[in-house]
Amino acid sequence: MEDKDYCSLVPLPTPTRPVACLLCQPRASPFLLHLSQFYKNEYGSYHAELCFLSWFHDTKLSSDEYYHVTWFLSWSPCAACAEKIANFLRTHLNVKLSIFTSRLYYYWHPAFRQGLQKLHDLGTRMEIMSYREFNSCWENFVFNRQMRFRCWRRVHKNYRFLSRQLNKILSH
Repeated sequence: MEDKDYCSLVPLPTPTRPVACLLCQPRASPFLLHLSQFYKNEYGSYHAELCFLSWFHDTKLSSDEYYHVTWFLSWSPCAACAEKIANFLRTHLNVKLSIFTSRLYYYWHPAFRQGLQKLHDLGTRMEIMSYREFNSCWENFVFNRQMRFRCWRRVHKNYRFLSRQLNKILSH
């Protein structure tokens, strides 16, 4: 893939190029449907998650198949995106969504918390990316020049903190 080097999920305070790395896998099939896609946030308010939903609508995948979509996101969905994702999931009962996120977007604001709760209530699996997920992204999606993944300082501490925050949000 040409855009492999755009998969930037390191939890920096402010993203320089926010992106999402998204995978789509048919649940009934023993193989990964090669629909690995990379979506950068578009200028304006069209976030990467919405780019994927647009692609999913345009591709017209079979409604007879069940799909497991896994997103690796640099930030958790904003409140507006969470609402659109929830609407998508309500109308596509054949899609199961898992979200691994590097950071929680404005998790202290009620609207953003409610958006994540809504997705969780609709069956979305949500987790903070651990060292394992970062390493997997590095190995599979980043143009890494065959270098090994080296984590940054406090990755485990940040993971524990953000996981606790996400668990508080989802246990409402």
